Amino acid sequence: MKRRSPYRNYLKTPVEQYENIVYLLVVDTDEAIAEGYEKLTAQPWSDAYRVMKGNSEFAGYSFMKIYDASVSRPAMLKELAAMLGTEKTVTFGLRSNNDHVLTNDDPDRMVRELRDSFEPVDFRCWKSIFRL
Repeated sequence: MKRRSPYRNYLKTPVEQYENIVYLLVVDTDEAIAEGYEKLTAQPWSDAYRVMKGNSEFAGYSFMKIYDASVSRPAMLKELAAMLGTEKTVTFGLRSNNDHVLTNDDPDRMVRELRDSFEPVDFRCWKSIFRL
């Protein structure tokens, strides 16, 4: 079940100055988010950040996410591959830029694709994953 609480993204502890934060989430009224978005994107330093806004599931409210401009899915995959020491990655998703494109009409397809791609499992690779 998807968590729907508006508190799910709140930090409950003080954040250290150099702690890694993926994005900043702002939730407010539609008007306040629209005004904040316009002010942020008008700043001369706005190119250093990626600002996305969208409608909340709660009527009359919107959200805005503020990311570092360099944050992207390909950058994340590259960093994970370097951290785990992998040479090949396989992606699953709903868009055509993935290795395996999935549709919502068959929820078990990803499980079958994983099984067909990786069986039999070679546990020698786990040594690098778990640093055994």
